Amino acid sequence: MNSAKTAGISLEPSHRTAGKSPAWAASIALAILAGSGVQAGGLTFNTTFDATVTSRGDAASWISAWTYATTQFSSVYSDPITINITLKAGSASILGQTSPSIQSAGAPTFTTLKNALLADSKGSIDSIAYSHLPATDPSAGTKNWDLTFANAKALGLRTANNAANDGTVTLGDRVYTFNPANRTVAGAFDFIGVAQHEISEVMGRIGLLGLANLENSFDLFGYTAPGTIYLTKPVANGYFSIDGGVTSLRLFNNGSNGGDDKDWASGQGTDAYNAFGTSGVMLGTDLVDQYTLDVIGYDVVPEASTLVPTALAFGGLAATLVIRRRRAAK
Repeated sequence: MNSAKTAGISLEPSHRTAGKSPAWAASIALAILAGSGVQAGGLTFNTTFDATVTSRGDAASWISAWTYATTQFSSVYSDPITINITLKAGSASILGQTSPSIQSAGAPTFTTLKNALLADSKGSIDSIAYSHLPATDPSAGTKNWDLTFANAKALGLRTANNAANDGTVTLGDRVYTFNPANRTVAGAFDFIGVAQHEISEVMGRIGLLGLANLENSFDLFGYTAPGTIYLTKPVANGYFSIDGGVTSLRLFNNGSNGGDDKDWASGQGTDAYNAFGTSGVMLGTDLVDQYTLDVIGYDVVPEASTLVPTALAFGGLAATLVIRRRRAAK
């Protein structure tokens, strides 16, 4: 997700909090400076905090807010897998950047991917979505169907507790609010929201859309018209649908503007998964956001639950592929 539409935009001054961390942060973070294993239900996050994070004066706040962000996913998705993420701190030129590991070797064929989704079906959303999967490979066999490591784990196509890194997230050296109880602070970005946007991309909420001749599970839910899945980018009128393109749940961003193609387009509210974000607001998540991970293989229990509202800021995709960076809105 990008926090600015225009490249070369002036960024707010970087901000680090010196001295003691607030009690709400220190109570969690000081005990986990080296790493974090978070589990609620089945889904477990194992975070390795890079030295660029642990050496910061506000490291405890970073770690506490990141841990809070991961617990929101663990409270909604019950897959018995471990997702390994490395968190780094970057420069003030970005807000967030994601490099998910992509399972190229042994990547599934379309048929294998479809069968894995069908086998994983749980609840009414999956039933609707999977009943509208294409009968045959929509790329007509011209593309490889690769998954992020984490998504492959959720679908049973990778060992659930494989210890390899599932992705690296880099968050910028920006002015943040870290407190879960105070997510809207003038001039500050919501760290928890930024983190959740990036985490969801490690989990597979990305679109490969032909990049390096690759497609992935989320690409199966992008339409330009009923029955018409699009597999290239950029697209000006793409939308997210779980009923074969009949119902547009949300418009996707047109990547020609510098944002990620499978983030949400602007003008649809201050949503967590928007391609462009801004400081001073809390970007919420809703059921549509929840569906994005549900339909690619994550199990929601109970089905009606939702993620705690969050503000996120950008992401990208990788494998050895390089992703976009997120900037700040004017």
